[in-house]
Amino acid sequence: MLPLGLIGLGPQWQCLYKPALQRLRPRLGIRAVFTPIATQAQACCQEWECELQESLRSLIECHDVQAIVILDTGWFSTIPVEFSCRLGKPVFLADSLGTLSPELGSVAALAEETGTMVIPDLLHRHSPATTRLRELLATRLGKPRAIECDVAVGPSGRLPGFLANPWAVAIDWCHAVTGTLPVRVEPAEGLPGQSCLAVQFVPFADRSLPPLARLNLISQAEAASPAVAGTPLIRARVVCERGVAELQGHDQISWQSGGTQADERLGGERSAGELVLDLFARRVRGGLIPLAELSLGLRSQEWGELAQASLEAGTQRRLDSLSSGMRVR
Repeated sequence: MLPLGLIGLGPQWQCLYKPALQRLRPRLGIRAVFTPIATQAQACCQEWECELQESLRSLIECHDVQAIVILDTGWFSTIPVEFSCRLGKPVFLADSLGTLSPELGSVAALAEETGTMVIPDLLHRHSPATTRLRELLATRLGKPRAIECDVAVGPSGRLPGFLANPWAVAIDWCHAVTGTLPVRVEPAEGLPGQSCLAVQFVPFADRSLPPLARLNLISQAEAASPAVAGTPLIRARVVCERGVAELQGHDQISWQSGGTQADERLGGERSAGELVLDLFARRVRGGLIPLAELSLGLRSQEWGELAQASLEAGTQRRLDSLSSGMRVR
């Protein structure tokens, strides 16, 4: 069992991470908890039979803790990640570190210099429907040519998780699905009450036509937000070389290719939270598991901020170079 230290509980604890950790209990265990809200910390420690730590430093320095899970940075911002990197303890980061700044680039550089693995959650990449889509792209459907996706956001305009900017989530999802980099974003016409962006990607490695994406931001009541399932992506339609796929929520996908048509319900698959925590644990144990690290998460964060700036200014923005000067691999 991999012993974890848990920092903060955050809005996704009850609905997402607690159930995921309960299902992974034979492989992952909470050894220590630190959160400024004493009643939450005491209840968590009693349920999981773990230690209550009185400070951030004491939890990270705890010899029984081999990896850190940060669900809520609170006012500590980058400090938990920096402490963990200096002690060489891997981090699973499920909360935003704030707006992009050179300071975040310094944290990514520290992680690289110390050889410390820092994994942002990016759960939207790992929903059951997205995982199935990537299988179909590799086997039945071929390269994506056009994508249209709807992302839901509550009244705050922000999302839980590392990528709080909904445009960052949408562009990062498209990047993960296409395997190509976004190069340009510009405002697009949409339905009343919706914000829309068009994204151009670079050509594929074989020089075939680059994919295009249309992103729609849909405002919902906070209670109706599907982010509790690990992704705010509520619908996506992907037109490919040899067929079409449509995703509904995190666990439904319909597709057709040639003479084959299918409507798949994936409710029995592991949740995105459970899958990514399991992959994180396997990486900590030395497995060669492909997961995006902090530097790549910060790149997607910048894409989102540039997309938001494009929408507000009503002008085109390029995304193929980092404006912040951060060191990103």
